[in-house]
Amino acid sequence: LEGQGSQALSQRWEQSRRLLRENGVTYNVYGAPQNADRPWELDPVPLLFNLPDWQKLSQGLTQRAELLNRITADLYGEQTLLKERVLPPSVVFAHPEYHLACHGSRPPGDVFIHLYAAHLARQPDGGWVALADRTQGPSGAGYAVENRIVISRTLPSDFASLHVERLAAFFMTLRETLLALCPTHSANPRVVLLSPGPRSSGYFEDAYLARYLGYSLVEGGDLTVRDGKVFLKTLGGLLRVDVILRRLVDEDCDPLELRPASHLGVPGLMHAVRSKQVLVANALGSGLLEAPAFTPFLPAICRHLLHAELLLPSVPSWWCGRGDDLRYVEAHLNELIIKPAYLHRSARPILGWELDSNQRAELLAKLRHAGGQYVAQARVTRSTMPVWSESGPTPWHVGLRTFAVAAGDTYRVMPGGLTRVSASADTLAESAAAGQGSKDVWVLSDKPVEIVSLLRAPGAAVEVRRSPFDLPSRVADHLYWLGRYVERAEGMVRHLRSAVVRLTNELEPAGVAELWLVTRALGEPDETLCGERPVDAAAAVAILRKEISALVFDEERYGLQAALQALRFSAVIVRDRISVDTWRIVNQLDLPVLFPWGARRDRLGDILLLLNQVLTLLSALGGLAAESMTRGPGWQFLDMGRRIERALHSLRLVERLLVAPQSDLPPVLEMLLEIMDSSMTYRYRYLTSLQIAPTLDLLLIDETNPRSV
Repeated sequence: LEGQGSQALSQRWEQSRRLLRENGVTYNVYGAPQNADRPWELDPVPLLFNLPDWQKLSQGLTQRAELLNRITADLYGEQTLLKERVLPPSVVFAHPEYHLACHGSRPPGDVFIHLYAAHLARQPDGGWVALADRTQGPSGAGYAVENRIVISRTLPSDFASLHVERLAAFFMTLRETLLALCPTHSANPRVVLLSPGPRSSGYFEDAYLARYLGYSLVEGGDLTVRDGKVFLKTLGGLLRVDVILRRLVDEDCDPLELRPASHLGVPGLMHAVRSKQVLVANALGSGLLEAPAFTPFLPAICRHLLHAELLLPSVPSWWCGRGDDLRYVEAHLNELIIKPAYLHRSARPILGWELDSNQRAELLAKLRHAGGQYVAQARVTRSTMPVWSESGPTPWHVGLRTFAVAAGDTYRVMPGGLTRVSASADTLAESAAAGQGSKDVWVLSDKPVEIVSLLRAPGAAVEVRRSPFDLPSRVADHLYWLGRYVERAEGMVRHLRSAVVRLTNELEPAGVAELWLVTRALGEPDETLCGERPVDAAAAVAILRKEISALVFDEERYGLQAALQALRFSAVIVRDRISVDTWRIVNQLDLPVLFPWGARRDRLGDILLLLNQVLTLLSALGGLAAESMTRGPGWQFLDMGRRIERALHSLRLVERLLVAPQSDLPPVLEMLLEIMDSSMTYRYRYLTSLQIAPTLDLLLIDETNPRSV
């Protein structure tokens, strides 16, 4: 870093941050309102591991993943851990995530946990401890890939010279495992990635992983169970699904047998799993072991099942349902963190050292009354590492999320991971939703690393296909609405620009009536904009200027801001179906970014520049759809939406401007032709003679005019 100099690194890093913004790398905050996406924060200085240290850590992670898989298999099977009193039955049967519907269901190969993640912290002695285990739909692997791509471009020479281990082999193993365990033994199994949808905290990662792995991104409504088999609902009919890589929590996967109130899952999915007609990864019920209640028992369980000591220890924990543990917690409460024994998303840990005497007495009473519902953990002081700032490297606290994937009868650890960083050790949370930054993780090999790719081998034959109708019906619906919102935004920009151009010119009182009429036509059909026109021209112009600004920026109005937000939301839903270039344009269609000057929203000259910029982006979006999108059903629905919206917009304009004329006709016809982008064609055909009959012919029934109805 010193060799590059702070200025050079800052310039490179600014380019990388711009790349993150263009790619739309975000995460949502659970419980936040719509459009509350936060930009992904990434630090340019990677966390470094030499190979011996990483191999030692990998051994502990591998053993830990195998142990948790064995525990899950036992609790949903023979339950020897309960029979032999290694684990108290009350820990399991009081657990809301222990699903009786999953008992006795054994997945292929007895692999319950296909993808595992652990959240780690390094202690002052250099050893690592596991703070949490994620066993049902662990997030973060997609962000780790995105971090790697960005940082390898920021520090390309260092990335090559330090022989950084690649991540692609990890995801190749994931794909191979899912195919090998497919219960239908299909020669070409269909794999889908089941997402909670665009409101979830990691929807960007869901779409990113689906594109990276080559899987279809689906939601619960895209799938249906018929005769014990799972099918994908597409325009061409039902297509059999063999493997589901899920990102839903257990209880949301099947409203028929797990949680009836869930709107995210697939009714009957549990039956299809029991019938061995589909593989769900991770297996339903595997979220059981994410609860802190199991942490104090892991060392004894490891000795019982694996006949070995736990290589990667957990943070020291005490389950308050055991007498000895409760007495220890009572004596050391001011040193401990108290957590619910079973995960609650909204529950916050209680810091014992922050309690006053009354709060301490109240908490002790709860622990004595319902100790089995609480776990105490030791306070962990996380290590620090350099984080880049304008003043140079500064120490921030770090937490490491690592990943392992099932590979045969063992697990393979990702040579890297996702690092969370925070300036404060107390505020460093496991989840990205807490708002801290992230880092890439580099594992340094002692020799050049082999370059691997997720692409098929050059000699592998693939089936030739053209325009398949395997597009999910939901995706077709959102592509249709994406087309409508793109066209709605473009029509609104052209309409607004026509009014702004005339308002920014020297305006004579005779032109106010036409401008008033055109501005009123911007609103919804049942909306009366502006009210009654004042007799005084200057007063009317002031009202029009205020109305134009509101129609551009006000989120509560039927205007440009609302249209662009709807456009971006539809694009997010079908993100895995649109190209990277298309997404970059969509990501730029954000008015607060394009126009961050709140105090200048009443300056029509600045608004005109903004409208021109938005129109350029929308035109680029239309050009990509016209020239680069495969002419399959997805393009057909997108194009259908655009043309229907354009026809509706044109008809609405003609109706509101010409059916009941309230002013001089030629200026209105001129603005109408301009809004519908047909002025040049009319001028070449009819010169300067503005008449209603040729105007209606050009705008409504001329098949050679792409803007006509």
